[in-house]
Amino acid sequence: VTNTSHDLFITDVSSGSSAPLPGGDGGNDASWSPNGTVIAFDRFPAGDQSIYVVPAAGGSRVLVVADALSPEWSPNSQKIAFHRPSDGSIRAVAIDGGGGVLVAYSGSHPSWSPNGQWIAYISGGDIWKVRLNNAGQPQGAPVQVTHGPANDGHPSWENNSSTIVYHSDADGDFDLWLVSASGGTPTKLTGLLSAGDYDPNYSKNGKHVAY
Repeated sequence: VTNTSHDLFITDVSSGSSAPLPGGDGGNDASWSPNGTVIAFDRFPAGDQSIYVVPAAGGSRVLVVADALSPEWSPNSQKIAFHRPSDGSIRAVAIDGGGGVLVAYSGSHPSWSPNGQWIAYISGGDIWKVRLNNAGQPQGAPVQVTHGPANDGHPSWENNSSTIVYHSDADGDFDLWLVSASGGTPTKLTGLLSAGDYDPNYSKNGKHVAY
């Protein structure tokens, strides 16, 4: 799913052909549900800071939650984590809009671990995480994973939930780095000299990272 001219498009990987997603006009930050049935997105480019879902084949979009950006699905496809722009918090909500919970008072770009036990996010230029119970409710205080002075962002979990990839300017320009989900010393994965490398995303088999 890509964002072109502020609309959502679907691209067939085998043929390379693309077509607009009906109901995805004005869409941004598309996130496909793990069960493959629906796509969540915000409509920030259209001036609508709200998250919607639309059938994967296209159709009428349905409002999930207002005052919300950057949707991220839980592994069971039942909840969506998001950033609330009005107060800067990270929250989660059921796909019917109910059962909303506060995950963190300040943060952006939430990323749900594949085992469903954590949400990682950015706050103050570092990666943090919050433990969740089986109902997807936060348990305990946030835990800091990376420790400045670099600007770290866009965390993505390896499929076994043990490693996080992210972008960071620790070497002067933005490159991709890996860190254990339990913290420790990060290692550089890759980076083009004097060019920014951003928004990494682990493949489901944990063997590749797109960015």
